[in-house]
Amino acid sequence: MKKELTLMIIFAVLTVILLTSLSFSEDGKEKYFVKKINNDFSALTAENIQSESENYFVAELTEDEKTDLISKGYEIQKVGKAKAFLQDTKNLTNATYAWNYKVINNITGLNQTVCIIDTGVNYSHPNLGNCTAIGNNCKVIAGYDFINEDDNPMDDNGHGSYIASVVAASNYNGLSGIAPDARIVAMKVLNVNGTGYMNDIKSAIDWCIDNSTKYNITVISLSLGCVTDDGGEVIFDAYCDDENATCNSNVLAESINHALSHNIAVVSATGNAGSPIRITSPACIKNVTAVGSANKDNTISSFSNRNSLTDVLSYGNLVNTTNMSGYNQATGTSIAVPHVSAAFLLMKQLLTESNRNDNISQIESYIINSNNKVTDSLTNLTYNILNIYDAFNNAGIFGFKITIIHPENTTYNTKAIDFNVRVTNAGSFCWYKLDYGNNVTMTKVNSTYFTAYDSNVTEGFRNVIYWCNNTDNVLNSTDYRYFTINTSSNISDTTAPVITILNPLNQTYNTSSINFNVSLNENSSICLYSLDATSNITMEKLNSTYFGYLASVANGFHKVIYWCKDTSNNFGVSSYRYFTVNSNYTNTAPSPTATYPGSSSAPGPTLTEDYDGYDLEFKVTDENTNVSCEVYVGNATVISLEWNENVTADGSTKKAEEIYLAPEDDRWYVKCSDGLLTGQSSYLYFLINPLEEDEDEDSSSSSSSSSSSSSGGGGGSSTKKTCVEKWECAPWTECFNKLQGRECVDKNNCGTTKNKPETEQTCEVKKSNATNETILTGVVIGEQNKKLKLPSFITGNVVGLSPKAYWLGISLGLFVLLGLSLLTSLLLKKGKNKRTKEFPKISSPKGIKPVNIISEHEWKKRLHGK
Repeated sequence: MKKELTLMIIFAVLTVILLTSLSFSEDGKEKYFVKKINNDFSALTAENIQSESENYFVAELTEDEKTDLISKGYEIQKVGKAKAFLQDTKNLTNATYAWNYKVINNITGLNQTVCIIDTGVNYSHPNLGNCTAIGNNCKVIAGYDFINEDDNPMDDNGHGSYIASVVAASNYNGLSGIAPDARIVAMKVLNVNGTGYMNDIKSAIDWCIDNSTKYNITVISLSLGCVTDDGGEVIFDAYCDDENATCNSNVLAESINHALSHNIAVVSATGNAGSPIRITSPACIKNVTAVGSANKDNTISSFSNRNSLTDVLSYGNLVNTTNMSGYNQATGTSIAVPHVSAAFLLMKQLLTESNRNDNISQIESYIINSNNKVTDSLTNLTYNILNIYDAFNNAGIFGFKITIIHPENTTYNTKAIDFNVRVTNAGSFCWYKLDYGNNVTMTKVNSTYFTAYDSNVTEGFRNVIYWCNNTDNVLNSTDYRYFTINTSSNISDTTAPVITILNPLNQTYNTSSINFNVSLNENSSICLYSLDATSNITMEKLNSTYFGYLASVANGFHKVIYWCKDTSNNFGVSSYRYFTVNSNYTNTAPSPTATYPGSSSAPGPTLTEDYDGYDLEFKVTDENTNVSCEVYVGNATVISLEWNENVTADGSTKKAEEIYLAPEDDRWYVKCSDGLLTGQSSYLYFLINPLEEDEDEDSSSSSSSSSSSSSGGGGGSSTKKTCVEKWECAPWTECFNKLQGRECVDKNNCGTTKNKPETEQTCEVKKSNATNETILTGVVIGEQNKKLKLPSFITGNVVGLSPKAYWLGISLGLFVLLGLSLLTSLLLKKGKNKRTKEFPKISSPKGIKPVNIISEHEWKKRLHGK
């Protein structure tokens, strides 16, 4: 009996070993992003590499392989997982107003395309094309399935079809999307369970960017977010562009920034964990339009994540959508996202047909700022709720406009005040609200003019706001109008003071302590400010024309307005100033770079007299507005420039300033300030040298229009010669990533680059006729089977018999032999005990074949083909 027991224990242990071997034979590897090192493939094998992008490989690695790569200096991060977050809203968003507005065509998303990255799209649904395949004549014009690696992005979950219907469902059976004539590119990156991996999402974004011109893609829609292995949302309280632990946000940020540079918006869901202070990735990436959810009564959905990074809310609770075969209602920030994606499509069509070329950042600003707002009682942050009509108005395209006629921004010595407005596309009613009081209904005098009268307005400083509807019953409001009632003084000076806002600037502050400062053009007795249209704060009078106040301001987007009273009791009112407070925000100094002329080390190139002078070229990037730069030659400031919009390296401003260089001027540089921090470029060095007669045979002479007077022997002029560039270039480098470069040097050292040859060009890799293979550094890719072959010096896993297969064969053979031995022993034991009961016949398990057991030495010989 002991023998049988021992055999059973051994049998059980081997069973565990076998199952463990089976479980790790394929699934023991996990996906990782591997950052390239000088485009070196040598540490990866054909089995490892799944896909490749500009800066990363996606590879399946065992724990040992991962450790080995890390020891070789590779940056590695596990590929994160993502899942989907689970139209009566066309009226709530005012989409119907857009549909009725016409430039060349009605604004319905015509000729615009959304790239939906999700579970795919059911393109056979009547609202989504009613097609048997994707193509130019269908609603879904293109796509790709990253799960099954084919060109058929059919939805097998339903979530992607929900999203597609909110964006662009054709009007059928009473349901239509927000942009019903838009087209769809479907990227299937989530499986039948609604989950997937971040590397597929990155690949899908890159696909949409690469094909954006072909399909006229305006926006990429991401109704998904990062989760842990057990499905819990991963959420962040600040920008996550550098995160690389779970969500691969740093990798996604590269693709998202690339999309923005191609004028493509990326819209993503904040997530459904109900957090009032954190949102998920990729919504937390800086250049993403982050969308939370609002209920249909314009309250915040309790399930919605949100914080100061949330750009806008839209309707995401019980929204009518399609499903795989019919219709249903869906809830979640996932459903809020496609409303905003559709708004980008409508705005892009509107601006294109209006011959406007507003960039995608400008379009985003039109969309995320609305008059429909809600304040979060938990954080006091105020959020905008999507209103497409307001977006159109923000772009200045059409006019449902309320113009205040009376009262004016001034002081009145009577309590009897008329309240008058003029309204374009006026509806049936207007009302006004005095000092945040009750609504007072106005009288409609004609088709555009409304009036009201109050004979007893209280003395003092007053404010009024007007609300009106239009012919489509859309409600709109004015800004506040401020005026003063003072019946106790004779007013001779009726001119209001002019207010200049000194602070805050139109930018983001990483401190809650904000200075509010103004200056005035005349002596004044009092100044006040109102933050976010709340109570009035009296400012400290620092002198007769300068007022200030230091206050603590909560995180969020804010607006402030100032009004000041002069010594004749006239009130002046400023415009609104907008700014953001984010205590988690790290401000960075402007980053200027001096680029031409000069070199980074002395003495640098020689600058000679030149017909056209020299353009001092530099770039500056900064996150804030109101950036000012000063250019220094030697140690003297020669020119100043200012920007009043966000500065990027792609933007350009040119300003002419003629200066004369002296021999002691041997360098130049740039300093830039955004009001908080100052950044300085590195120096560029040069030499000043009058041009001598050039004896070089390749140099030619030409007269210059400039002249100089000599100091002796009477007046006269001397002719200078222009320097002729003489460039010599090194051979082109090897072709890599379809680019090759070369170094070029001007032998005459003119210091100019007017005739400089090209130093970079596109190229094609060479073909080998003998092998019909494409030759790349370190890697050979066969033309026929497209399978990655590895050069002989690479070690690691090899296609064919692997160590795992060897030990799996050993385990399987022992498993079968010991199992049969155990059964035989039991049968013999039963026979010895003369039991009469018959046992059924035992056959070998199906599918298990005999295994040849070989020695390790023999296995290694086979492995290396010997």
